[in-house]
Amino acid sequence: MERHLVGDRGVKTVLPHEKVIIYHSTSDNDVILVVNGEQFHCHRQVLISQSSYFMAMFSHNFLEKDKDIIEIKEVDPVAMDTVLSKIYSDDLKITEENALTLLQTASMLQFTDVEKQCIEFVERTLSADTCLRVLQITDSLSLSSLFRKALCFALWEFSAVKESDDFLELPIDYLESYLSSDLLRASDEVEVFEAGLSWVQKSEPETEGSRLELLPRALSTVRLSSLSVGDLKTFLFYPTISSHPLASSILKYVIHSKENKDKSSSQTTANDGPDICAGQSCEASAEKNVSFDEKIIEISKKILGYPGRTPPQVPCVVGHVADSKSSSCHDINPKSSDPNPRRIKAFRKECSHSELKPYILYLSEELDDTGTKKTSLVPLLPLSNISFGPYEPSGYKVASVGKDLFILGGQNYIGYGSCIMSMWRFKTLGRLGEGNWCQEGMLLSPRRHHSVCTVGNSIYLIGGFGKHRVLLDSMDKYHIPTGEWCTCKPIPEALYSAAACVFDGNIYVIGSNVYCYHTLSDSWTTISELKLPKNIGFSSAMVYEDWIYLTGIYTTHLLRFSPKHAVQQRSLGDGEELWVPERVGYFLNKALNTCIVGSKIYSFGLPVDWQSSESEDSTDNSAEKFLAVEMYDIEKNIFELVWTGGPNERKLGNGLEIKDFMTQHCAGCFSMIKF
Repeated sequence: MERHLVGDRGVKTVLPHEKVIIYHSTSDNDVILVVNGEQFHCHRQVLISQSSYFMAMFSHNFLEKDKDIIEIKEVDPVAMDTVLSKIYSDDLKITEENALTLLQTASMLQFTDVEKQCIEFVERTLSADTCLRVLQITDSLSLSSLFRKALCFALWEFSAVKESDDFLELPIDYLESYLSSDLLRASDEVEVFEAGLSWVQKSEPETEGSRLELLPRALSTVRLSSLSVGDLKTFLFYPTISSHPLASSILKYVIHSKENKDKSSSQTTANDGPDICAGQSCEASAEKNVSFDEKIIEISKKILGYPGRTPPQVPCVVGHVADSKSSSCHDINPKSSDPNPRRIKAFRKECSHSELKPYILYLSEELDDTGTKKTSLVPLLPLSNISFGPYEPSGYKVASVGKDLFILGGQNYIGYGSCIMSMWRFKTLGRLGEGNWCQEGMLLSPRRHHSVCTVGNSIYLIGGFGKHRVLLDSMDKYHIPTGEWCTCKPIPEALYSAAACVFDGNIYVIGSNVYCYHTLSDSWTTISELKLPKNIGFSSAMVYEDWIYLTGIYTTHLLRFSPKHAVQQRSLGDGEELWVPERVGYFLNKALNTCIVGSKIYSFGLPVDWQSSESEDSTDNSAEKFLAVEMYDIEKNIFELVWTGGPNERKLGNGLEIKDFMTQHCAGCFSMIKF
């Protein structure tokens, strides 16, 4: 006869019919553990050897030290049976149904081996249906690493998670924290509003009406400032909202405030006259025109004060890290004055991949205890999956897509046709740099020194070199959810390492002309009216509002143009109306690797004179000596040197130090979401 007990997920689990379970059945059992009425005959020494909990219990002056029968509370007996079976027989059966109760039992009783295996299983099987339950359990057990991974998964997969039963069962504190996060990946704030409303409307017969009282707290998680007046007015038609005096009043105040602000902006633009809210805030104007309770005004202003949902990001670059304890790299440094890239390549070959490793580095800008901003370059992730053979491949590209990283293309042993066709993906799960590498698939065609752009769930590989050093005008598209490849219409010009970006859903590629690829129609147009400077080869393109910003490998210039505006139009002698990019300013160093984070452009650069700053007889490598990170603040129109890589700043600990940010081409410079 089987005995049924309530276990994980609320599912009935089964305990063997014997009420008294004797492990390692011998006469020397010296302790009985009682769990919810079930008896487990065990050995003190076995328990001590496997559990810190029992080691402390039997080794110190606890009441249970000399007891023959010990009651264990708040533990599931079925899970206890499974754990004890593991420590006696090394047989641990973890399933999706019992994983969390096993984890709770092993963690509470400090069976570390079982706990570790449970954590690994739960991490592998995280899903939209389980992540919120994992989140709460690991929070209660203080399992911080698994907690972060569950939270990361829940935030990123919000659209699926909000449909799960566990979402509707969240306690209000967890709901507020979850829906309020800047990292929540929602299609828009309407989706967040509807999710919160679904939670409030979840029927609870035993506590009827209690969730309705929590509606204002659920509403406060929505970034109302990002919603249109039309969306806000639609919310008032929801019966749950209209029947709730406080929630409906909050929305009405927000609507009046936004309408006054919009009216002020339109009148100022139309009449070029004074702001109708001059001398007072638009909220104050709203208060004047319509009567609102002070409590309503206070709550509404607080909600309106929340900015748009923007996930925190950090600038990243692919560079090289070496073991400073090894002398071989220092002994064969190329002459810093030698402009021949073959000398650099020879240096790379002599330094084996065990000493000189490609790394993703990120710029950390944090405030210390005194409030002073501390800037440092931090190693994020070694690119172990591109170190095939004794030397680093050439021409590979690292790209950030959402929270994940992709390594695309490249070639081993240039001249021998050893192209890298495998595509690798780092799936972030937890903090920045936490996750796992996996092989995503195979490239459609061999490429190196290509450009990469992402539109929605698709990655575009643009130009580059193919087999036998053939310069390519082709473009391949990879759809991430399905893993399918397709070939797009060829680029009007064969290009390699070209600047490329996404603007208004279309791809802009900069070669001798600016080319626009229309993603919906699979067609190209050439913006022949825009004349690019002939002495600059552009390698990076970044978008901010209506502008595309450009930088190049061998220049310090920062330029920009807008596909929507004819900037600095000038009439040439032949009467043709043309326009040229606007010169924004100059970096101090060559802008080899640039990316944009918010309204700031970061340049991980090399000094202008890095090839000729030393005499030919010098053994110093100035590229290593003067690494620098600069930043251009678009809103403030200010260039700033934010980090200088001298000998001390480049040391990372554990005998490692930063060597360079790549010296011949950009292997990857991008922003990453900081979970």
